[in-house]
Amino acid sequence: MTIFRTHYDNLKVTRDAPNAVIRAAYKALIQKYHPDIFNGSEQEALRITKLIKNFYEVLIEPDKRSMLGNSFSLPNIQRSKSE
Repeated sequence: MTIFRTHYDNLKVTRDAPNAVIRAAYKALIQKYHPDIFNGSEQEALRITKLIKNFYEVLIEPDKRSMLGNSFSLPNIQRSKSE
């Protein structure tokens, strides 16, 4: 069975996390992968920060977040556990 990582998993927040927690997780990850701080290449840092921004924009917007929640309510989908 395929394991899907959700936006929640990627930002390391729970599905019922309030916006303040999502915002804090977003800020922490953006700082961690900032091109001036990240130990990898600048291109890799920019790619990661772009993904993090996308995850944040979906989870912070109630309409987008509810659509995301509905798409993962299908049976037989195993979610990965947050690290």
